[in-house]
Amino acid sequence: MEEQSCVHCHVCADRLKICALVVSLGLSLTEGLIGVLGKSEALVAVGLYSFYQSFICGRAFFRSKWPKESGKKVSINSQLWFANLVIGLILLAGLADVFLFSIIHLVKASRGLLVEPSLYAFCAASLAMLANYLMLRYSNCIVRQPDGETVRELQQSFRFSVTTLALVIVGVLLSGWVWLGGDALASIILVCLMVKPVVNLFRDVLIGLKIKQPVVGN
Repeated sequence: MEEQSCVHCHVCADRLKICALVVSLGLSLTEGLIGVLGKSEALVAVGLYSFYQSFICGRAFFRSKWPKESGKKVSINSQLWFANLVIGLILLAGLADVFLFSIIHLVKASRGLLVEPSLYAFCAASLAMLANYLMLRYSNCIVRQPDGETVRELQQSFRFSVTTLALVIVGVLLSGWVWLGGDALASIILVCLMVKPVVNLFRDVLIGLKIKQPVVGN
């Protein structure tokens, strides 16, 4: 009975990772597109994080399917460093672009030249926050299972997404009702909050390179 429960737990954890991967990719494309069309740099920044979140989900699923033998474990870590590097560079470039345009928007807002974000940005952020909250609730059922450590990592990502999307909503509302630079200010805050995930990716790159050295030597 205990063994059957363990198999079922891994199936549930894999289902969560696949579901989270699909949802995160869909949200990344939606948030990025509507953020650009809806004049919301904060929503574009969250779209970048959703892209990072989809990578985390895919990496977790790939690791869970890799054989546990020590030699092959070294092999997968030596392969993942390149994926971490590519995603890290993409995020770094995207965040730099968002930060630059946010500064420009703040300057325009101070001169009254900035157009406020559209209602579509508010609706997209609200629906995305709901989707991440539902994924967080779904993950609560699996966190105590054998793959709990990975699920907890996904949970932290869902919580971060809910928090950042709430910040986007506040920024859009401020831009519409109080100050035109509210969304730009929110996007700058989001960029600062997303520095840590990018740093973690580059840290994983260094770890992967260190692990790869013995493999090359052999």
